[in-house]
Amino acid sequence: MFRSKVSGDWDVAGTWISSSDGGTTWLNPATAKPTGSATSIEIMDTHTVKTFLSEGAKDLTVHSGGTLDLNASLTNAGIFKIEDTGIVNIKYTSSNLSTNIWAGTEDFAPNSLVRVTLMAGSGANL
Repeated sequence: MFRSKVSGDWDVAGTWISSSDGGTTWLNPATAKPTGSATSIEIMDTHTVKTFLSEGAKDLTVHSGGTLDLNASLTNAGIFKIEDTGIVNIKYTSSNLSTNIWAGTEDFAPNSLVRVTLMAGSGANL
């Protein structure tokens, strides 16, 4: 399981803390970035995590006050949860049209925000 430690890039291990025992002990910072095999990935309050490479997740939560900026494809195969005031910004380009965050179960709180932007000159169509 992974939790954001600070704002930063998804693919930088220092952005994360990790636990292999269900959250009893935490490795701070993590020694690797989260992948689709992680039991859960959480973006914590006040943290903004940005993707620039294709990533995978099984259970992904954006907590209240957290932000996920998707600048590349992301496949989420489990539960995708956005809590109240959590934000997900999806920036579509011709290279990330395969973003598949809807492959599992969505749980979006009433005051969460999902913003989709088609980047100019990307050659993508929504």
